[in-house]
Amino acid sequence: MAQGEDEVANAITPGHAGMEHRQGSRRRIIASVRIHSRDTKAAGGIVDNISLDGMFVSSAFVPEVCTCVDIEVALSRGLNSVLRIPGLVVHCCESGFGVIFRQLDTAAREFVEHCLR
Repeated sequence: MAQGEDEVANAITPGHAGMEHRQGSRRRIIASVRIHSRDTKAAGGIVDNISLDGMFVSSAFVPEVCTCVDIEVALSRGLNSVLRIPGLVVHCCESGFGVIFRQLDTAAREFVEHCLR
């Protein structure tokens, strides 16, 4: 794990899927995404809601808690522009999983802020 991720992972208690991990307000959005992890090829999903701290992704692919994932969002079909948002899975359920963001770059931070307007 990258620096800082181990502290987050240690704070996560397995079996508490209903725990609230995000501090700020969240906004419901619907955005199609691709999910990438070390253990699997890309899988599809839908972002259900987003906050400054993280997001919930509805997907048949549900990675284990403490798995690092990259959430890929297509910004423009015509330009083939893709944004990758790094996250750490903090809870899962049958319908998907929640992630907290890992070190967002400027473009990813701007995307999240835009979604919250």
